[in-house]
Amino acid sequence: MLLGEAMISPRRTLLWHLLALLVVIGSAACAGSGQPGMALDDDDDSALADDDDSSLVGDDDDSSPVGDDDDSTPPPPLDCNVQGVAGASCVEMAWRQPSIAVAMSSCPAGDYTFTGATDWQLFLAECAGVATDPLAQHDWGQESVLVTIRQGNACFPQSSVLWFANCDDGNHFGHAFELCGDCDTTQLVVNFVAVPAGAAPVQFHECVPEELACP
Repeated sequence: MLLGEAMISPRRTLLWHLLALLVVIGSAACAGSGQPGMALDDDDDSALADDDDSSLVGDDDDSSPVGDDDDSTPPPPLDCNVQGVAGASCVEMAWRQPSIAVAMSSCPAGDYTFTGATDWQLFLAECAGVATDPLAQHDWGQESVLVTIRQGNACFPQSSVLWFANCDDGNHFGHAFELCGDCDTTQLVVNFVAVPAGAAPVQFHECVPEELACP
């Protein structure tokens, strides 16, 4: 028995050496093949250098769009149409922007509805330095006037009149205003909008649509 075991042991040793050599050769072949499916420097089972199992390169989740790191759905663009802001019952009405050639920088910021010359003159009294009435020739019997005044420090403002509408719960006015950039310059935006007389009170809405958002 001792002689037989002595004869078998070298064979087993040779077999183990051959198996070890095959493993080394196989590993070297895989490392140099460059085939997809090899483990990369990430934490998942995909062949992409990210940390998820999706086919999107450059993010760390399983959802689109590419470039974010969560599985949430981005919010839809802001709807600044009158129906989206004030309700489905709203019907847009005519409005116009009268030409105003007087600086209103000394007037208090806010939203205002003027239905006649008296309340307009009372407002002008609060605007130090405004000596000329920009609405001196306005026909108050035909049109009321909506005024929005905004100011703040920025590089430039984004501003626009969006709509004027009559809805089940009254009249609504939509306008856009946004300050863009980090500058010490004071920006002033004043909107004068003439609407049909008697269209008061008015609810004001500030909304910045995607096309007017700061770049």
